[in-house]
Amino acid sequence: MDFAIDLVAQRVHVARRSRAIGPGVSECYGVGGYMYWKDHLPPHSHAMYGEDEVLIRIDDATVLVGSLPRTAARLVKEWAELCRPELLSNWDRAQTSMPLVPIKPLR
Repeated sequence: MDFAIDLVAQRVHVARRSRAIGPGVSECYGVGGYMYWKDHLPPHSHAMYGEDEVLIRIDDATVLVGSLPRTAARLVKEWAELCRPELLSNWDRAQTSMPLVPIKPLR
């Protein structure tokens, strides 16, 4: 496993234990989308559903680490693909600690 991805996996574990999540950018069907301020590369978003969490790469909507139930994973991927420009804009804002702009959920 790549060293950076291993660090991400450790961070997911710590976040899950402490429930210390970043600013919310969207929520739909019980799945929350979040970003952390000044987070590590590659540009990504966190999605949480219950106790499950994934890190989704913004440029191609692939899962970097973690897992979600099948339906939640499908919804997150669809949302990430549809909202790529908004996610990238929020990623840039988060890197400079600017407030994030809410993103419309799937309908």
